[in-house]
Amino acid sequence: MLHSPRGRTRRRREHAAPRLPPLRIGEALALRWDGVDLDAGTVQIFATVTVDLDGRSVRQEHTKSRAGMRTLTLPRYGVDVLTRRRVEAAHDLVFASHAGTPMSEGNLRIRWRAAIEGSDFEGLTPKSVRKAVATELARKLSPAAAQMQPGHASSFVTERHYIEAAPTPDVSMFLGRPGLNGH
Repeated sequence: MLHSPRGRTRRRREHAAPRLPPLRIGEALALRWDGVDLDAGTVQIFATVTVDLDGRSVRQEHTKSRAGMRTLTLPRYGVDVLTRRRVEAAHDLVFASHAGTPMSEGNLRIRWRAAIEGSDFEGLTPKSVRKAVATELARKLSPAAAQMQPGHASSFVTERHYIEAAPTPDVSMFLGRPGLNGH
C-alpha cells in the first residue's frame, strides 16, 4: 500500500511499462492486444500515440519511422506481467484510459513513477531505460543490435545519443614511467 500526500491509502498496481522492451512512450501507449503474442513472447510495434490539436491522445497507424515498425521479444517477466494484465483488460489497448482511449503520456509517467517508487529503479525514466538497454546491447552484442531494439533507422543516432561511452580506464599508474611519453 502507498500513502498519498493527503494521507489516503491507495493500492500499488503492477504496471507493465517498466517491464517492456525499450519502446518509445507513444509506441507503448499504442500497443493493442492483437499485437501481443503471449505464447511466442513477442509484441508488434506498428503504431504510436501522439497528441492532436485539441490536446487529446490519439493513436496513429504508423511509428515515428519505418525502422520503428518491428517485432520485439519480451523477457519472461514481461510476458508474466502482460499475461496478468490481459486477464483484467477491458479494452483492445494494452494501456487504455478508463474510457478505452489511449492513455495520455502524462498518466503513463505518473503510473511509471508509482510502479518504481521505493525500488532500486526509482528515478529512472522510460528514456533512461531505453538508453541503458541500448548501451548494454551494444557492449554485449553490437551497435547494430542496439539500433534495432529502440527502432532507429541508423546506428548513428543510437551511437551518438543512446549508447553511453565506456568508462575511461584508470591508467595513472602507468603515467610517468620510463618508456612512456617518449622518455
